[in-house]
Amino acid sequence: MDGLKNPQKGSLYHKIKELENLHKEINDFFNKSVEKAASSDDMSALTSFVPAFGGFDGRLRALTFLARIGPEMVWENYSETIPLVNI
Repeated sequence: MDGLKNPQKGSLYHKIKELENLHKEINDFFNKSVEKAASSDDMSALTSFVPAFGGFDGRLRALTFLARIGPEMVWENYSETIPLVNI
């Protein structure tokens, strides 16, 4: 399956990896920072997280096109590679 992995920046594979990394970063940020501040009702700490939320939001918006990818897009990207894969 290594043939399907295209690490070039801007490739579909690269964008999916970006989304996976963003998901992990958001979860880590929540677990390390937000959860503690929210459980202790520390409003000033919660307010200080607004710039980080904005950064996450901007990165997520750049990847929202992934939600609209259907079978046609996948076939277009991998139609030449799929027949070469021995399973």
